Amino acid sequence: MGPASLNPFHLQEKADLGELNFSLCYLPTAGRLTVTIIKASNLKAMDLTGFSDPYVKASLISEGRRLKKRKTSIKKNTLNPTYNEALVFDVAPESVENVGLSIAVVDYDWSSLGPGSDQAPIPSCPDCELISSKP
Repeated sequence: MGPASLNPFHLQEKADLGELNFSLCYLPTAGRLTVTIIKASNLKAMDLTGFSDPYVKASLISEGRRLKKRKTSIKKNTLNPTYNEALVFDVAPESVENVGLSIAVVDYDWSSLGPGSDQAPIPSCPDCELISSKP
């Protein structure tokens, strides 16, 4: 069986906080899930300057627990960042059906304010919490 992949797509939150374009590719022979964060667009401004300092964080979830997390670089003063960054997770083929993926776009200034503040993201992607390898 060859690598499973999804074509790049975007999800838009109902609150119109912006869009996030990303792709997923799972290579079972290597036990590797690659989340490529392509770009975000029309993000909500979070800074007084009318811009944001966004980055994307992805977490691998199993049974309600965060197993691993990865982050992109921070893009300063933009509402339309381009990343083209791969976030790689090791996921054994026997575990792939039991994991999900949580993806959020976060403003750096908000997340650096203190504990828990990184849970006040600019456009977050609640639908991404439901993504898994299950058909």
